[in-house]
Amino acid sequence: MVDPTADVALLTPVPQQHLESGLKRCAETGFVAFGTDSGMVLSKFRLAVDADHPADILFYASETSKAGPASATYRGRFAGYDGAIAGRAKKAWAQHRPPTTEHDGAWQSFYLVSDLQKLEIAVPLSSLTKHGNKGKIAKAFVPLGPLIIETPF
Repeated sequence: MVDPTADVALLTPVPQQHLESGLKRCAETGFVAFGTDSGMVLSKFRLAVDADHPADILFYASETSKAGPASATYRGRFAGYDGAIAGRAKKAWAQHRPPTTEHDGAWQSFYLVSDLQKLEIAVPLSSLTKHGNKGKIAKAFVPLGPLIIETPF
């Protein structure tokens, strides 16, 4: 993956099983779509990036029993953001949903990811900086929703 040119990235939690399933979906279709109820954060993020300034997403694998400091273990490229219809992905994006999300509840919106990959070396969340000179992420921080950060790449 070519390094991004945007000065921001997105840090977001996604359940481990969806990330694993998402790897396969991304390999099959070229993309994976994840749901979110954090439309304001994603809208702001979308405004900060464009085709000439691509940005990455770092994923914190939630709902796992892994011990130790919180870290990002997956990385992908932001490919778009769109609203939902009755809580579901629009038809064009539904094909990119991981199979493990079949029984998910309703979502406000969805974001599309390309080039999803598991990182060989995890990125400690405490090494990341919040966007807008808001300082480093605390060592005990565990993301509950998406957060815009300064790109670490």
